[in-house]
Amino acid sequence: MKYYLLVNAGLEQLTQQDLQQQYSLPSTSPAPTVIECDAPPQILLTLAAHLQTPRRILLAIGKFKTPESISFSPSLFPLTDIFTNKTTFKIEVENLPGIDNRLALAKTVAGKLYATFQSCSL
Repeated sequence: MKYYLLVNAGLEQLTQQDLQQQYSLPSTSPAPTVIECDAPPQILLTLAAHLQTPRRILLAIGKFKTPESISFSPSLFPLTDIFTNKTTFKIEVENLPGIDNRLALAKTVAGKLYATFQSCSL
């Protein structure tokens, strides 16, 4: 599973060293302040609890051309490996002009995600 770690400027190399030394995870820095790595879903909570440099850890769930094409197929996205009935999450939309547009997209994504949760019986 692909993760993106957002770090403050100048901490990219330190974060990559931590990932390699502590977790044997190779990583790249595709852009300033962004670290990309692949890891099994079970390590997400460990990374979140123990890494000190990331401001956020983002989980890549796929690329979709339109909001209508968004799909959270359990076979492609291991929901039960990450979410339980006690897990909380937040959907933030960035780089889209207009708060109404961002809220509408977040509601669309949340609706599709909830429908997938119900079908998985979390």
